[in-house]
Parts: sequence; structure tokens; C-alpha cells
Amino acid sequence: MDIIKSELHNVACLEKMATKEELISLVLGSEKQIFVDGLYKNGPTMISISMSGFRSKEPQKVKVYIPVNIEIEANDSFSFIEHLVLENTVVKRLSLEDNLDKAILDMKEFSKVNGYEVVEDLLYMTFTSVYGEYWIDLQLVVEEV
Repeated sequence: MDIIKSELHNVACLEKMATKEELISLVLGSEKQIFVDGLYKNGPTMISISMSGFRSKEPQKVKVYIPVNIEIEANDSFSFIEHLVLENTVVKRLSLEDNLDKAILDMKEFSKVNGYEVVEDLLYMTFTSVYGEYWIDLQLVVEEV
């Protein structure tokens, strides 16, 4: 675990409603749509979802951020963000089988011990495919106290 700055550039962004069980399908479908739209994904896909609503059985608003090779015009599929910067985030890498709730509690404790506090109700998840298996970097935005 560490506190880092994250930056994505030339980001195609979309908003969808999804349950936590649908997140991988949402990521894969969004990445496929990028290709269908004639774009090239040139970085890991990130999503943001409310921490307080994450465990809900009801669909939650999910933002999907996909770095692409060129600046795009907003269209029916995607909006465009030139630079997405998360100045201070506590980050923890885990597999899909790991306990997400425990990881979030550990991240909050790590932040507190290191003089930071979580300042947003958003959980950022960056998905990286490694030999066909997804690994997730969880990120919580923090500020020094």
C-alpha cells in the first residue's frame, strides 16, 4: 500500500448504471465499444463508484474512464476528459478473489496512520489484465490532516 498521484490523459468517459456483479462486464463492454468506435485503448481502464452504495443490490452510477490514443469529440457513447488527475490516493492491488471490504478498511487505517483522511465517497478501481486474469488497483482520494 502506498500514497500516490494518478494521472490519465485523453480519457474517453461514460456513465452507466451497474451492480457490483456487473462491473467486469461493464469494463469489457466499454473497452469493446472503444474499438468499435475506431479508437485504441492505451492504458488501463478505471472506474469510479460510490463506496456507500457499492454493496447495494440495486444498480449504482458507475463512471468508466478509458485512456485512448487521440482526443475525441463527445458522442452518444463517450464524453472526453483531457486530463484526469487524482493528486493523493491510497492504493492497494488485489485480485478479484480478495476481500474488498477488508482491503478498504485496511486502506482507511493506512491513511489514518500516515496522517491522511479519505475525503470522497468514491472508490476508484483500475483494472489490469494479466494473462487473462484481472487485477484491481483500489484507490481512495485522501488529504493530509
